[in-house]
Order: sequence, then structure tokens, then C-alpha cells
Amino acid sequence: MTPRTVHLKFVPNLSKPWGPPLIFNALLYEIGYAPNSLELLQELLELIHVPTGKPDLRRLAGVEVLIEQSLSDFGDVDAIALLHGQGWRCAVFIEGKVKPSQITSWSIQGAWDIFLRRKSGKLDSSNLFTQLYHKVRFVSALRKGGIEYLQNGVEFPACSTKQIRKLGSNPVVVRAAKMIDAYKEQALYIAVVPDDSSKLEQFFARELAHGPGSDVLGWDTTGWGYLCWHDVEGFCKKNEMTNTLRVFQFNEGQIY
Repeated sequence: MTPRTVHLKFVPNLSKPWGPPLIFNALLYEIGYAPNSLELLQELLELIHVPTGKPDLRRLAGVEVLIEQSLSDFGDVDAIALLHGQGWRCAVFIEGKVKPSQITSWSIQGAWDIFLRRKSGKLDSSNLFTQLYHKVRFVSALRKGGIEYLQNGVEFPACSTKQIRKLGSNPVVVRAAKMIDAYKEQALYIAVVPDDSSKLEQFFARELAHGPGSDVLGWDTTGWGYLCWHDVEGFCKKNEMTNTLRVFQFNEGQIY
């Protein structure tokens, strides 16, 4: 019997995923080991909305996935998908937010208002928009000067909690950065959130376009996009992804 090729390759990570990484882990593993893995992944990626445009995924040939990957001073990433096809590559940075049972609702507008408010004059490092901004600056620095430039330090605005952010020398982090470096020319920054698609569409069209102000150095929303958890669960139900659905069911009321 000829062994089946697995087109999704997972990079081992010794951290213990929780929250969004736990769901991404279950979802991507289930897709990766399905007999039609690439078709499933293409279908999932087609659900992502990117107002500035995304690559034609019909020629997707393979993917490498990192879950809860640290990028040192640039923060952790819930998931990174390194996509490649004939003649193109794309790095997809995915940041997820969930609605804990302790709060009645979570909204994209509420997260944006907190981001703009800048408690004590600083950007909140746990805020969705701060996290995506850090990944944008990470990729921008890679394009400008590669790994060495990241290790020497990248200047951030005064409203950041660190004015100089570095990649550092941790070998695992550097290894991940080198993997991303091969995909740096095209990048997407995706928010997976517990809000509905109509509100997300309005927000990206109206609020996000205005930006946080000129003092946020290097702000650029090219490649930013969104996906709601409701649609992710709908995708899992349609494709009978039982393992991931168990995660949704067990955490009902804690995701969206």
C-alpha cells in the first residue's frame, strides 16, 4: 500500500496551547490528516475576508504550520500558515480572540476602542490590534534587512511598551524566523474573532481604514483580514470534522 502524502506539515512546538491555539491545533491537525487536506484548507482559507486582496489559492501545493510560535519581542502568534504554490508563497499570521463566559459579549469595535485609548499612554500588548501591528512590523523588518536587522533591533513608537524590539538569539525563535523569511514577500494578518461577519465588514471598511494616528510608526493594514468563529464552526459541521467539533462543544460559551 502506498503511503498517503500529508500536505500540511506541522512544526513541533513544546508549549502547551490553550484558548484559540487549542482550537487551531485541533482544526489544522484534522485538516492535515484528512485524505483531501489541501481541498479542505483551500475551502477554509476562502472563508477569510481580506479587503486588500489575497492570493489565488486554487494552485495551493502545500503548507507548513506553526502553532503558538514565539517571535520574541514581536509577540507570540496563535498560528502561522506558510502557504506555497507554483511561483508564489504567502505567510499567514492568525490571531484569535474568544469570548470568555465571564463577559457578556466581545466586539471588534470594543477591541479597537481599547487599542485607541492607550491605557497609561501605551498600546496594550494583549490587544488584537497591537498583536497584528507587531507582526506587520516583524515582516516589514524582514523585508528591509532580514534576520540580522531583527536581531539588531527595530524602532517602535513612544506609545509602545518597548521602543526597541528585537528577535533575540533563541535558536527555536530564530529557526521560525528563517522559515518565515522565505515567505516574506506576501503576508496576510488574520483576526479570528467572536463577532459576526456583517459587523466585521463594516468595521474594516470604516474604522480600520482611518488608522490609530500618525504616531504609530509603520502602521499598515495591507493584507489584514478577518474570520468569525461562527463560520469556522460551520465549516467544521459541513465537513464533519468531529474532533474539532468536540473542542467547540466542550468549550461552548467560551468561544463566541
